[in-house]
Parts: sequence; structure tokens; C-alpha cells
Amino acid sequence: MAHPKILPDELIAKSVYPALRATIADILIRKYNYTQVEAAKKLGVTQAAISYYLSSKRGIFKQLLQSDFISKSIEEIAKGIVLNKINDKELAYCLTKIADYIIENKQLCEIHKKFESNLNIEECNLCEDRLKVNSKEYLANLIKKIKKIEKS
Repeated sequence: MAHPKILPDELIAKSVYPALRATIADILIRKYNYTQVEAAKKLGVTQAAISYYLSSKRGIFKQLLQSDFISKSIEEIAKGIVLNKINDKELAYCLTKIADYIIENKQLCEIHKKFESNLNIEECNLCEDRLKVNSKEYLANLIKKIKKIEKS
């Protein structure tokens, strides 16, 4: 199978963002002595979510942290939260930029393979191609193509 059934954005929302939040929460709690409630408040999630994140740390977390760049970025983000140097908007932006980095460096492909074992990551260029193509232009061309087929 060349193209995935699970879309990259689904994978990011269901796996990558929770993994990033869990890692930041873990640092806040273990290194900076935050309670789960305090960490939850800083990360904009519930205490129950923090508890769940921490109890379900496994494969994807370790895989993301293999990247020195991501590990160091997460450490600095946690420090920035503690020092009140990162607000909610900046945290959201940081998380999306880490997700972009994961996509750009094909780390998402390896994570994706764990969810869809028959996915041929060598042939799938979905993430790479979508960053190259202008969204509005693509959709306009698709609509033209559909209208052309309708007239036939």
C-alpha cells in the first residue's frame, strides 16, 4: 500500500501531540516538582489527561526523543513554561512547529508504519507533496477537473 488510510494530521493529533505534552508534563513534574494539576493548567489540558499521558508513555515517546533536536527543544519549552517565558499561544506554536519538524524529517513516516504495517513509506510522499502544493490552487484545479468530467 503506497498511500495511508490514516491521515498524517490524524496521527499527529492522536499520537504526536499527546506524546509531546506527556514529555513536557513529565519534565515539569519530575524536574521542576510541578503537581499534575499545575502541569495540566500550564499545558491547557485536564489533570486526568496528564495522568493518562504519564501512565501510557511508551514507544512513540521514546522514538520522538531519539532526536536530539526534539529532546532539547522539549527541555527548553518546559524551562520556558517554568520561567513564565512561554505563554499559551507560544506553546501552541512550539508544538505545531515540532510536529512540522517531525513531518519534514520523515519521523512521522516511521511512526505511521507502526499503525499501518503494510504502508510502504518509501513510496508514500503525501506529507512531502502536500507541503509543496498551494492548497487553494490544488482545490481549484480539482474542482475544474470534476466539472469537466460532469460535462462529458
